[in-house]
Amino acid sequence: MERDKLGFLLGLVGVMCFSLTLPATSIAVAYFGTTVVGLGRTVIAAILVAIILIVRKEKLPSIRQFKSILIVALGAVLGFPLLTSWAMEFLPVSHGAVEVALLPLAAVHPHC
Repeated sequence: MERDKLGFLLGLVGVMCFSLTLPATSIAVAYFGTTVVGLGRTVIAAILVAIILIVRKEKLPSIRQFKSILIVALGAVLGFPLLTSWAMEFLPVSHGAVEVALLPLAAVHPHC
């Protein structure tokens, strides 16, 4: 039961941190510009992940896995932050919040 509570708490913290993404992006775009903010988020995340992978001594992905990772990276790591930053330059945060909230509904499950 304690592990479930910890998982719930960590999930809640993650959702709360993610909910601050659009307001922070909107503020940062005004000072740094769209490209710097969009790519800056990616670079910071990549550095943190690299440190974790090195510390844990994880093995490198296979070529097949790397191709899949590359496809995901183009959309989730480059596309989403850059397009979100661009949108926050022109739209209010509330519009972005609605779009991000509806994103999970856009995912098509292959078994449906």
